[in-house]
Amino acid sequence: MTSRIIATEIYQERVEFSLKFLEDYLASCPSAFLVNNTLTLADIVLALPLRCAGQTVRGIKERMQVYPYSFAYFAKVNNDERIKHLFGESGFIDEPLTFQPE
Repeated sequence: MTSRIIATEIYQERVEFSLKFLEDYLASCPSAFLVNNTLTLADIVLALPLRCAGQTVRGIKERMQVYPYSFAYFAKVNNDERIKHLFGESGFIDEPLTFQPE
């Protein structure tokens, strides 16, 4: 059980580090996308872990207040008509999921 708690904490730290890095980059990025001003495979690939974070460990408060650029970026990618049918609804949660030890 202790190893699960440690793994959960490490996962949370890595998500936090990654989202902070992305948030800082997007805040200073002149383009709405990662490369130039067009949707590329890089944007689609990056949108997938953002979707996972929004569905599990980042609730609405964090998405709006702590990571506004990252999740606005996700919405822009997710709502692109060319790929919208692949992503579907975001399935974001209101409150982050928490680990419940047995």
